[in-house]
Amino acid sequence: MAKRVVMSEGVLTPKFTIIRNSKSLNYVQDLNFPLIVKPLWEGSSIGIRRDSKVQNFKELKRKLEWLINSYGESTLVEEFIEGEEVTVGVIGNENPHVIGMMMIKPRIGNQRDFIYSLEVKRNWREEVEYFSPPPLSEQALCELSHSALTAYEALSCRDVARLDFRIGTDGKPYFLEANPLPGLNPETGDLPIMIEKEGIPYAELILSILDSALRRNRLTAKSRARV
Repeated sequence: MAKRVVMSEGVLTPKFTIIRNSKSLNYVQDLNFPLIVKPLWEGSSIGIRRDSKVQNFKELKRKLEWLINSYGESTLVEEFIEGEEVTVGVIGNENPHVIGMMMIKPRIGNQRDFIYSLEVKRNWREEVEYFSPPPLSEQALCELSHSALTAYEALSCRDVARLDFRIGTDGKPYFLEANPLPGLNPETGDLPIMIEKEGIPYAELILSILDSALRRNRLTAKSRARV
């Protein structure tokens, strides 16, 4: 539903379909391989593994059967965007703004084939490097910011969110998902890592989120943060 909502506002997202059982492969006829297969209702890369990218119907059927048996839910199948993985932090309500952008790059292997999988997140210090701001052109950064803000407002996010994208071979950002409750662990959360690289103290991030929530509820914080 999130993908349908952001599409209605002109934000690009990979072509996709929903598969409810492994016998419904006809629903992917309009999609182009390679595809990536994900549980429909999970988060934090649950169910997304190194082999979640599939190249043909045989691999797709095998992965679908594993996901459905493991999680007992429908699957999201979408075209794999062979490009850079980036995430965008947004904060605020009436006038939300981007507080940072970060590219996630593998330490080993090809960036275009990289999957930010559960295995990678569990071993992130060895597997990936983070770049904030991302090494992208000004135009790409502008389009990324615009897409993130548009998606944030279209999905009625409140106070703070982190939105994930892939940069396609056409240079355009493709929306993957929104994280309306992004992880805030100061050592492992993508948003705190991003903010630290931007030179903003962790405490200021937390105060800014609280300030946004207070303003939304017509309350006033005792001090203002600068994020």
